[in-house]
Amino acid sequence: MTDEPMPDLELLRKVLRQIDAHPELWDQSWWITESPCRTAYCVAGWAIILSGEQLPLHNRLIPIRAQELLGIQQHERTNLFYGNSDRETIEWIASKIAKRAGEPLWPTETSP
Repeated sequence: MTDEPMPDLELLRKVLRQIDAHPELWDQSWWITESPCRTAYCVAGWAIILSGEQLPLHNRLIPIRAQELLGIQQHERTNLFYGNSDRETIEWIASKIAKRAGEPLWPTETSP
């Protein structure tokens, strides 16, 4: 028996759908990017926001809390939250996380 976390694929899918629907509000290079016109988040930031929580006060806690909410392992966190990842790379990493959970990332009825 292992202590591996079980991925929250529904939350992961929500994050990916948010990024696809509003790419202007996605900035993978920063946890949060604020300007007078908009607030953009990375994958970790969107995971926290879309879970209904507020971002932690300290930026260093954002990836830890997002990892907990998404139910992902340390190496998955490192890869999924990497600042230089493009949308295609994030999809590939998310697919690997879904595979570990024993599901397709996009079941037919929930394709983006």
